[in-house]
Amino acid sequence: MRIAELMTRKVICVAPSDPLSLAREHFRANNIHHLVVLEHGRAVGVLSVREVIGKQADATVASVMARNVMTVGPDSSTRDVATAMIGRGHGCVPVVENGRIVGVVTTTDLLRVLSRGPSAARVSA
Repeated sequence: MRIAELMTRKVICVAPSDPLSLAREHFRANNIHHLVVLEHGRAVGVLSVREVIGKQADATVASVMARNVMTVGPDSSTRDVATAMIGRGHGCVPVVENGRIVGVVTTTDLLRVLSRGPSAARVSA
């Protein structure tokens, strides 16, 4: 199975200079747990809801975001992406096509595929 088949296409993004109060509002309003951090149209980090807990509202996204973000293409296999995510500590990976963010895949997305059973796992190989 390709990542394009399970990724979330509606990606909410913030800038490194944005305040955490804005990130919190995005998390709440969209019922999501991850944001992609963009700078000059390029993914430079990811921000999870757990990273903003207990932080000052006026602190910047850059002060708590995970850096060195891994990106994948929409044609990547679920197996390759899951393998790459292991041990990285990021719960989401931006999906990039032609230099543009086209989606995001989360560990929850990957677990949904796994929960479908062996037939889904064979398709994703």
